[in-house]
Amino acid sequence: MTLQAHPLPSLVGVKPYFVRRTETLYLPVWQDRDGNPYVNSAGAPLIKPVYEPHAVLCIHGEMYRDLLEFTDIKIASLIDRVNAAPWRGFPAGQAWISEINTKRVTINGYEIDRVDIIVRCLASRSWQTIIPDMGYYYMEGGARKAFQTSDGFQFLGNLDAGAAEDGAQNMLTFNYKGEANFAELRF
Repeated sequence: MTLQAHPLPSLVGVKPYFVRRTETLYLPVWQDRDGNPYVNSAGAPLIKPVYEPHAVLCIHGEMYRDLLEFTDIKIASLIDRVNAAPWRGFPAGQAWISEINTKRVTINGYEIDRVDIIVRCLASRSWQTIIPDMGYYYMEGGARKAFQTSDGFQFLGNLDAGAAEDGAQNMLTFNYKGEANFAELRF
């Protein structure tokens, strides 16, 4: 018997099944909850971040979709992406598609894809890299100069937004995850 690839409206049209759970991830933190930088006893920035536990909401959606709706290229374009626009109440950048799994199933002689998607959501921050703006060099009058002691030893110094020498700790934020249109998920 040859199986036919055929959409099953009775399953495809069924609302996705959701499981919500939380998990703990350890994320780098450079500042306390009030925005004060973590510094050592000399008031200098820490060399490495403090890793703190963050509770993350995981939304696991299970749905049935027509064959090849979730092709390899579509999965690759969605996986490891954050929401480009608000999604389910989360502002842009706070929901991350961390897993997409598909499995072909046969129901009443017809093939259909069961799609499982896991989206991890942060309520208090976005999925960005945040690091101190520091280095061994700074800019002064368009020239690059080394942070160094009076006897010539180089050291790691803080930079301001214009790459100039600064005593305060400033932070840089990088968007390292691409964005996707979560409306394509249809859940």
